[in-house]
Amino acid sequence: MITRALAPYIFALLLGIVSLNLSAQKEPFYKTYDWESNPSYQLNFNDTVDIVSLKDKVVVEFYYEADGNLSEYFLIHQILWLNSDEQIEKNNKIYIPYFATTVPVMNKGRVINKDGNVINLTESDILTAQDDETKKTYKYYTFKGIEKGSIIEYLYILKKSPNYKGNSMFYQEEHLSLNASFDLYSPSNLYFKFKSYNSLPAVVQDTNSVDKLHWSFSKDTIPLLEKEMLSNYNANRMFLVYKLDKNTATNQHDISSYGIVSDNVYKYVYKEESKSTVKELTKLIKNAKVDATDDLTKQIRTIEDYVKRNFFYVNSSADELSDVSYILKNKIGSDDGLLKLYAKIFQILKIDFQIVLTSDRTSIRFDKDFEANNFLNNYLFYFPKIDSYMSHLELSSRLGFPPAELTNNYGLFIKEVALGDYKTGIGKINYINPVSHEKTYDNILINVQFDKDNMTTIIADFDKLSQGYYAGYTQPYMHLLDEKNKIDVIDEQIKYISDDVEIIDKQVFNDNPEAYGIKPLEVKAKIKLSTCVDKAGDKLLFKIGELIGPQMEMYQKKKRVLPLETGFNRTYHREITFTIPDGYVINNLSDLAIKNSYDKDGKTIFSFISKYELNGTEVKVAIDEFYTIFDIQPELYEQYRTVINSAADFNKVTLVLEPK
Repeated sequence: MITRALAPYIFALLLGIVSLNLSAQKEPFYKTYDWESNPSYQLNFNDTVDIVSLKDKVVVEFYYEADGNLSEYFLIHQILWLNSDEQIEKNNKIYIPYFATTVPVMNKGRVINKDGNVINLTESDILTAQDDETKKTYKYYTFKGIEKGSIIEYLYILKKSPNYKGNSMFYQEEHLSLNASFDLYSPSNLYFKFKSYNSLPAVVQDTNSVDKLHWSFSKDTIPLLEKEMLSNYNANRMFLVYKLDKNTATNQHDISSYGIVSDNVYKYVYKEESKSTVKELTKLIKNAKVDATDDLTKQIRTIEDYVKRNFFYVNSSADELSDVSYILKNKIGSDDGLLKLYAKIFQILKIDFQIVLTSDRTSIRFDKDFEANNFLNNYLFYFPKIDSYMSHLELSSRLGFPPAELTNNYGLFIKEVALGDYKTGIGKINYINPVSHEKTYDNILINVQFDKDNMTTIIADFDKLSQGYYAGYTQPYMHLLDEKNKIDVIDEQIKYISDDVEIIDKQVFNDNPEAYGIKPLEVKAKIKLSTCVDKAGDKLLFKIGELIGPQMEMYQKKKRVLPLETGFNRTYHREITFTIPDGYVINNLSDLAIKNSYDKDGKTIFSFISKYELNGTEVKVAIDEFYTIFDIQPELYEQYRTVINSAADFNKVTLVLEPK
C-alpha cells in the first residue's frame, strides 16, 4: 500500500489500462448474483461451538465502464451461525469498508432464527457514522432479534477506484469457516497473478471462461486458528495476494513490478525544490547546529533530534502536508511530507541514504519473491556507510533503533543511480537485520542492607539502566512531560518490584531523546521495602527473588501452533548484593544457582544463568539473561519456555536465615 501523496506517481499506469473493445464485455458478475430467497442450512454442531462461518465469499471484478474508465466491484457475502451471547454481542454490528470514493451498489442483511423466521434489515438498520478522531466516515449493519442459534447473513457490493497493484484477502479466523471462496474477474486484456500463504489453496484460472478472465479458489473447510500468547496472529492466518501483471491491449508487462515503484518513489522524493525552499532548509540545518566535521552518525542524530522536536506528524492526505515549503513554515507534515523533508536535508548535507519500503511483520511479512504493493506499507531511511536505519515518524525511535516490527524482515531498498546525466531510483530487495541483543538491555544493581532495628525491613541502593528498545518506552518522551508525570514515570522504573516500595531519594540521568541509543536512561534511588522479609519463628525468610520484580511465566496445555514473537532481541543483567546479618547463617544459597540455555550450531541462542559468590558474610548474586532471536518456531517452544520460566523460578527463591 502506497500512501496517497505518492499515488499520482505510483498509479500513473492506470491511464494506460483502457479497453479496446468495450462491446465484448459481459455485464458485471454481481448483477447475476444474490443470496437464496428461501434459506435453509444444515446445522450439525454441538453446543460447545459458539460460532461458525457458513459462507465466506469474496468476489473482485475489474470492469470497464461505458466511458472506458476502469472500476473495481467488490462483493462480500458472509453467513455466520451464532450460538453464544458473547458472539451475538461481538457480531451484532458488521462494519463495511467505506472510503470517500466508494459507491455502495448493494447493502442488505437478515437474521434467520432457529424457527426459520427471517428478519430482513431495513435501510434504517444500515447506519453511517464518523470517527471523532480521524473524521472518516464508515457504514455498518445493526442486526436485531438475534438469539442463540440464529444466523446472520449480509451481502454488500461496493464500486470503487481500482486497487490492482497488490491487495490481500484474509480468510482464517478464530472459528471454523465453511464454504470459503474467492473469485476475481477481469477484462480479457488484464492478466493477474496470485499467491496463497499459510496453506491457503492456490488460486487457479478458469480456462473455460469466455469474454472475461476468471481466477478462483474454493475450500469446503478452513480450520479455526486460535490466538496464542505472543503470536503475530494476522501474519499467520491463511491469506492470498493478487496483483495485475500485464495488459495485452497495450503490451505492458510487469505492471506491478518494484522497478516502476522504485523509479516513481525516487521522482517523488528527489523532486527539485525551489531556491527559496532550499534556502529555508539550509537555515534549518544551521538552527539544528549540525557540524559538518562531526562523524556521520552524530550529524544524522542531530538532524533527527531537531526535526522530531520541532516538526509534527499529521495523519492526513491533504496535499499541502507533503509540500516541503509548507512543512517548513507550519512545522507539520504527512508521512510522505516528512520523508521528503529529511531527504532534502540529507541531500544538502551530502549524506548518502536509501529509502526503504517494507511491511509491519506483525501484520504481514514482506515476501521477497512476490512483488506487490501491499507489502510496501512503511518507510525507513537506510544509511549504508554506517549500516544503520532511521524512522522519520516514530518519536520512540532513533537512529540505530528503527521500529522493531519493521526489522527481521525484507524490504525494498531504493537508491539513487546516475546514468550519465540521467538519475533514477533503482530498487533491490534486502534483509533488514534486527538490532543485536547487546544493544537493548535492562540492567539492575541492588545493594541491600537489613534494618537492624526491624529485620523484616530492608534499605537498598537501587540503580536501573535501560538502553535501546527498553529505553524507547520513556527516554524519547521525558522532555515532553510535566513535573508530575515525569515523577510518575521515574517512580514506575523503581516500583516494578512492588507498589509497596517506599522511595526515600531518587535521581534520573540521561532523561532526554538526544541520549537515546547513546547513553542509557538511568534511575538511581534509595528505597525501603517491608514485604520481602518475613519472620517464621526465629528464622527470617528473605524473598530475594522478588527484587527482580514479577516475571512472565509461560504455561500452555495445548501444543504450540503459532511461532512465538517477542518483538526484539534483548539482554538482562541483575546484581543483588547483601551482607548476612550478624548471628545468622544461610544454608540454601544453592537455590540461587539456576542455569538453562539453548544452543544451536555451537552458539547460545537464549540463556538464563544465575549464580552467587560468598565472600565472608557478603553474598553477591549475578543474573545474566539474553535472547539473540525473538521469533521462536513451535518446535523450539519448549526450550524457550524453559529459559523464560527460569526468571519466574528465580522470582520465587526465598533464602532462609537461621540463627547460628
